[in-house]
Amino acid sequence: LDGEDASRTARDAELTAGADRGHRRDLRDRKPVADRQRALTLWNLGHRYTAPVISIASMVGFVTLFGIAVRNGILLVNHYDHLRERENKSIGEAIMQGSLERLVPILMTALAAMLGLVPLALAKNKPGSELLAPLAIVVLGGLISSTVLNLFVVPAGYAAAFRVPRPDADRPGVLACLVSRARTKSHSATP
Repeated sequence: LDGEDASRTARDAELTAGADRGHRRDLRDRKPVADRQRALTLWNLGHRYTAPVISIASMVGFVTLFGIAVRNGILLVNHYDHLRERENKSIGEAIMQGSLERLVPILMTALAAMLGLVPLALAKNKPGSELLAPLAIVVLGGLISSTVLNLFVVPAGYAAAFRVPRPDADRPGVLACLVSRARTKSHSATP
């Protein structure tokens, strides 16, 4: 490495390690956490094992990952709704029971996909690795972050959106109000 490349590599390593907190906070304000995690994973692994470019294959990985993350979140929310409506659970009980019941399937699916992608992500100088490695790196890093976020953020968001009114605050969550309005409009529109 010449001097300029070495200093750029050192600066990038400091940013990813969190040495410059102000810059990291600025990035955090601009982009969602999962996007930043995927991009950093792509750069970190891609810089070591493949060319550090965002290619068509890595963009396909972003789309794939978006679908997986959204599907996991929808499955959790649908399971919470099922427990509340069909089994008459409270919001807290539905979140606890639903999260515990969906924990193993979500983790097993993510781990199986990750284990299948590791050889593709680490394949160096193999035919086809220039296409498959960026895709695998994006999906691998994003699966890690989106799985963790789905297991912690979705239940917290559901609890915040559909909270039971506290004695000191008689308002339900914003999302609960929107859903109840939509349901009343759909029931009144049907003959």
